[in-house]
Amino acid sequence: MKSISFYLVLLIFLSCGCNRTNKNEAAIKIVDNPVEEQSKFIDSQRFKVEKQTYFSLKEWNWEDRESKLTELNKEEVNKYFQAPLDSEKTYNTFYFFSIQENTPTRKSITILESDESCCNTLHLLTYDRNDKLVGKSIVAGSGGDGGWGYDAYGKFDSDSTYYFTHVELETIRDDSIGWEAEVDSLVVRFTVDRNLNFKQLSEKKFEYNKVHVSK
Repeated sequence: MKSISFYLVLLIFLSCGCNRTNKNEAAIKIVDNPVEEQSKFIDSQRFKVEKQTYFSLKEWNWEDRESKLTELNKEEVNKYFQAPLDSEKTYNTFYFFSIQENTPTRKSITILESDESCCNTLHLLTYDRNDKLVGKSIVAGSGGDGGWGYDAYGKFDSDSTYYFTHVELETIRDDSIGWEAEVDSLVVRFTVDRNLNFKQLSEKKFEYNKVHVSK
């Protein structure tokens, strides 16, 4: 019962005014007919989600992963990440997500990484004209385990600035009277270079408790 109550708390909290982006902007839409392929390196038919302007996994239905997204095999993971994975990521699953840019001089894609025991991470990967990986950033994430959960999301404010918000919620009391949770929120401003690599400029932290009394 505690686990169920926690996820209800997390759903209510993450649906509140903490995220000022409207629901239509945050919604993730599946592409019925992917754009025509512009390079051999990027197979547009494998990317099922439309280009993202706001990066968030909050509106994503996780039951759709296997049915609507295409999983990368081991060779494809090596092809797009172009570096050995950390040992703890060996058993994670990776899915093609969206094509952000696909031109002869630059290509940019997102790939969803799923850790079945906890969390999901959305990677933004950028390649030069020779298909070499030149940019790698985390633009969104979500997850939860037991009485803890988080949601991370962001948006490019301009070509050179990215705002990233990370919200964590942990239940510290859940009983017949109601529940209480500790909330930690971090808002980070990044500068973005031409290869979409991020460098932190500033951050703001917010901490508070959220209480609900059962009727």
